[in-house]
Amino acid sequence: MILSRIAQFILFAGLTLLIRLPATFSLFLVLLMINIISDCLGAYGGGLQLPLLRRLLPEEALDEAMGFSNGYTKRWCKSFFKVLVPGPLFY
Repeated sequence: MILSRIAQFILFAGLTLLIRLPATFSLFLVLLMINIISDCLGAYGGGLQLPLLRRLLPEEALDEAMGFSNGYTKRWCKSFFKVLVPGPLFY
């Protein structure tokens, strides 16, 4: 979990350096990929929290705690891919 957060930090540090470069389509794609990879690492790190939360919270509270986080991530990813992949796949 800590390594995924460190990797996100490194990615965003690189992003801050790349933003200063002249705007090109290839730079845009690199920045987009950094953002997607960082989001995936964040989701992975969030999934690593589940065993710890299961140990600390009762089952009723666990569902509520995980529901908010997972719902937000899934909704964002679904909206993002609707833009990139038009068609009935994500509707």
